[in-house]
Amino acid sequence: MKALITGVCGFIGSHLARKMAAANWTVVGVDNLSSGCLENIAGLTGSPNFKFIQGDVASSQFATEFSNQGFNAVVHFACGKGPRYGSRMEVLETNAIGAENALEVAHANNARFIYGSTGELYGKNPEIPFTEESSFRLGQPAIKRWSGVVSQMYAEHLCFAYNEKYGLDFTILRFFNIYGPGQSMDWMGGPQAIFIKAALEDKPMEIHGDGVQSRDLSYIDDAIDGLMLVLESKYASEEIINIGDERRISIVNLAYMIWRLSGNPSKPKLEFLSYAELPHLYEDIRHRSCDTTKARCLLGHQAKTPLEDGLNATIRWYRGKIETGTS
Repeated sequence: MKALITGVCGFIGSHLARKMAAANWTVVGVDNLSSGCLENIAGLTGSPNFKFIQGDVASSQFATEFSNQGFNAVVHFACGKGPRYGSRMEVLETNAIGAENALEVAHANNARFIYGSTGELYGKNPEIPFTEESSFRLGQPAIKRWSGVVSQMYAEHLCFAYNEKYGLDFTILRFFNIYGPGQSMDWMGGPQAIFIKAALEDKPMEIHGDGVQSRDLSYIDDAIDGLMLVLESKYASEEIINIGDERRISIVNLAYMIWRLSGNPSKPKLEFLSYAELPHLYEDIRHRSCDTTKARCLLGHQAKTPLEDGLNATIRWYRGKIETGTS
């Protein structure tokens, strides 16, 4: 079996590439290295089952370059999150044009298409937990974060359009707050990344708002297990599936837990910032919680890693980067 993974040098893409190569898939990974890094695939470069190509999924040549390559699956992770400080246009183009190009590659190869979407699409919907049938409720267009959401929403509709027009086999996976070794240790990695970095450096943990907002975090190994089940199962065809962990925690309690697990001997240092104090317009999502019943019933998938175990593994990984000077 042969697969193309876009965004392979990113967090989830690199973990999936290692898992698939170990399972004897032939993997071709593409990344433009705008946010991913080669360090994430360092252990794969010598594998006979893996090939890396630097390229941009939003380029006009992408679909032609990867057509008729014998891919059985195209897994699309090359997308931009809603920018805090960066370019709204870049996010929109990457997510919209990139998804269409990746779908063209899947169509040309008669391959299954797996789209890595996000639980952010449910937005500010107050009715939690979110099932795959829950409605979307987004904020004002002046807020940059929603550019990533609306463009990924468009990409989901493209999946249905290619199925309608060409009979393309697809699965949409909405990921919820995936974390673990290899993640970005800035705001792109989520609040747990910021907290781990601050705790290990004995600096204040920056909390936006009152800290009562909540998230359910899912460890990377659990997410990859779900991905592999999707690749191996026909039950997932033409389905939208939440991938996450239903065990929710408030942001302030997450900060307390990480400070304790880091072994920092001092009292936790928390720095609360109101949204008005942030250097950009920002709309927070008060609570994000996923219902994973469909993944459990359709695929037999359920997150198993306790939050403390996953955080301990992530803290050990990042502490190692600090000690070796690679952070």
